[in-house]
Amino acid sequence: MKAPKALLPILTVLFLAGLSTVYAQTPGGSKKQSVLSLVGTLHCSACDLKKEQGAASQCSIYGHQYSFKAEKVNDTVGKRIENYEGKTYHILRNDKSKELAHEEHAKKSYKIDGKIYDEERVLEVITFSAVR
Repeated sequence: MKAPKALLPILTVLFLAGLSTVYAQTPGGSKKQSVLSLVGTLHCSACDLKKEQGAASQCSIYGHQYSFKAEKVNDTVGKRIENYEGKTYHILRNDKSKELAHEEHAKKSYKIDGKIYDEERVLEVITFSAVR
């Protein structure tokens, strides 16, 4: 009876250590963000909500709110990361995204290298290019 009781705390520690290792290696699992490559379509979230669900958005007054629907996502070595695919991320407005977030780019396909902040569903653009 003493062997199983002594073994339980050791197994518990090993199990928790294993979980923390998996969590730290999962994209979005740690606070450190890694750069990902996303292919998808740029949209105005407010315009889409107005058309699809009758939202009271007023882009002509307040400006468009751009988001990116990710269709294909890869890490830096080209490994596909499916848990980000099919999701929509709001574009973080900064110097690197200001050229992308314009009405003439809406509903067009792009490849974006950037960081995803899961909890906020935000995409920080590092570089982008049009997909033809």
